[in-house]
Amino acid sequence: MIDKNYGAYVLICDICGNEADQSFDTFDNAIDAKNELGWRSERGEQLDLKDGWVDLCPDCQ
Repeated sequence: MIDKNYGAYVLICDICGNEADQSFDTFDNAIDAKNELGWRSERGEQLDLKDGWVDLCPDCQ
């Protein structure tokens, strides 16, 4: 997930809870960095969630 903490956006893996080492000024910058850092988004249905998307760190893919 991309979460906003104290005015900065952070990447948090929806499986293991690990956070990326960087934080970002905007949501769009976080999305761009997510792809560059090797993170991936998957539909929640694949992970037993009824709706939405989940963000996965490289270790949980």
